[in-house]
Amino acid sequence: MLPFFNQDHAALQAQVRLWAENHLFAGHESNEDIERHARFLVQRLGAAEFLKYTVPQQFGGVREKVGARDLCIFREELARGDALADTMFALQGLGSYPITLAGSEAQKLAYLPKVASGAAIAAFAITEPEAGSDVASLQTIAARQSEQFVLNGTKRFISNAGIADF
Repeated sequence: MLPFFNQDHAALQAQVRLWAENHLFAGHESNEDIERHARFLVQRLGAAEFLKYTVPQQFGGVREKVGARDLCIFREELARGDALADTMFALQGLGSYPITLAGSEAQKLAYLPKVASGAAIAAFAITEPEAGSDVASLQTIAARQSEQFVLNGTKRFISNAGIADF
């Protein structure tokens, strides 16, 4: 057994590998609309219950907390079959994890179960014109105004922007 893997991780790896071999290796038509295919992949990942690993159990996930090893297993095995499947899985996690960490209870209830089921697609906005993806150099700020926050800044290259639900 690999270091840092337990029997549960090995079983998960075998499950995801088999699913990828059966559902992804055939690929897709090169002339297919990539956005349509991305949505299709999120639906399939949700139907396979794989997206449940991107949210905590309290909101429809598999484990009490999101596990980095689980996510690495999924990323590695999905990427073997289809880079877009890996990307869509990763972006579901990236787009929902800030809500998991710091979202209000209402936000968690509104978004996380939909991520877990594949019913909603997350976007991820980090890249800025002067900072790229260097989070230490980001300039966007959130300023409190009464009971709300106002975001000020510019984002560029927002992942899933064209197809995201949130």
